[in-house]
Amino acid sequence: LSIGMGAIMAYGAYMPQDANIGKTILIVAFFDSAVAIISGLIIFSIVFATPGIEPSAGPGLMFISLPVAFGSMPGGLLIGAVFFVLVSIAAWSSAISLLEPCVAWLMEAKSISRAKANLVIAGTAWVLGLGSVFSFNIWSEYKVAGFTYFDFLDFLTANIMLPISGLLITLFVGYVIKREVIDFEMQGTSDKVMEVWQFTIRYIAPFAISLVFIMGVYDKFFA
Repeated sequence: LSIGMGAIMAYGAYMPQDANIGKTILIVAFFDSAVAIISGLIIFSIVFATPGIEPSAGPGLMFISLPVAFGSMPGGLLIGAVFFVLVSIAAWSSAISLLEPCVAWLMEAKSISRAKANLVIAGTAWVLGLGSVFSFNIWSEYKVAGFTYFDFLDFLTANIMLPISGLLITLFVGYVIKREVIDFEMQGTSDKVMEVWQFTIRYIAPFAISLVFIMGVYDKFFA
């Protein structure tokens, strides 16, 4: 869902004015969660059913455990090929959604074309991404405070930047944006639903996000 990254807001800006935002949110959240759960069940069923493979997460699961599992099952070559083609499509679509907030900002702030903005943002991401690639080979021995370059970026984005960004967004929406503006954008949503939504965005969401942030830092440095 790219929560806390600005992608949802960037895409939301292109929605037609008469679109039902509340209904759209529910549909997107439902299908995203359903696909994630089904994919997880399928993937880990394959891994657990293959003898001698230790279930893992991240790159180890994707590029070590799963290829071995596909190689040991009937028709695994075809299934593996289809799987990684779909993974590539998912990666490309995710990359587009992650680039869009930066591209949209650059176009508006600097008044440049979309093509130039895409080149600048994608080029910058590619250069920074080289460090992540090198962290698994020629830079694997270089660590600061126990972090490789990839580990540091992963911790910084997942445990620091995303929770803080999500927290700031909830506080901004809950306390800064006027209720009239929200009601106008969420037209078609019942008053009771809006009351529950506003209570959640003001109190429950900030508390939950803060808890995620604190637990992430605690698990990394103190657990």
